[in-house]
Amino acid sequence: REFKLKEQIQNEQTEREQIQREFQKREQSLREELNQQIQRQKEIQLEHQLQLKKVEAENEIHRNRIEELLKNLKEQNEHQIKMEMKKENELQDLKSQIRDLLAQQQNLVSQQQKIQLENFQV
Repeated sequence: REFKLKEQIQNEQTEREQIQREFQKREQSLREELNQQIQRQKEIQLEHQLQLKKVEAENEIHRNRIEELLKNLKEQNEHQIKMEMKKENELQDLKSQIRDLLAQQQNLVSQQQKIQLENFQV
């Protein structure tokens, strides 16, 4: 009976040790799996950071290009406005010259009529 009791105790001890080893193996396996997942997440995070930097750099290039285009458009608009103002001033000058010429023509017509009237009276 004592032998059986010792054997049962020994078996239970062996079984506990076996369970402990399996638990440690499982724990180690889970730690390794967790470390792999952490490492993968770090790699993914680095990839995302690189992609973000790439997108930010592309956005900066596009932003600079847009600013350049806007600047060019503004300069073109300013030039066009200056040209239109110049044309408007030239048009006003021409209108003024036409008025002056019409007034001169009217004076000449009046003078001619006056001369013709004088000639007719003589």
